[in-house]
Amino acid sequence: MFFFQNGLLSGLPFLVMWLSSAPFGLLSDSIRKRTGGVSTAASRWKGIILFNFPTNDTFLFFPRKIMNSIGALGTGVGLLWLSVSGCDHTSAALALCLAMGLNSAQ
Repeated sequence: MFFFQNGLLSGLPFLVMWLSSAPFGLLSDSIRKRTGGVSTAASRWKGIILFNFPTNDTFLFFPRKIMNSIGALGTGVGLLWLSVSGCDHTSAALALCLAMGLNSAQ
């Protein structure tokens, strides 16, 4: 039973990361739509006359900067919490779940 519990605790942060990647993607898309940004494909092809999309790089990169900041700072907070959690298995598992879950925002 100990090996089964250890396997579940080892896989839980990755499950949290997988489950939180879709909501962060939806959040990023909603921020992009609210700020008037265009899709990444439009920004890649903006030099070609055939795809003459009106692009504004400030609005395009704004959601990416927010999501990268959430991912980097959230992971840092989770790992700091892990370093002070001591020998408490529950606190360490929650800290890793927080770190991996917020890392999916990147």
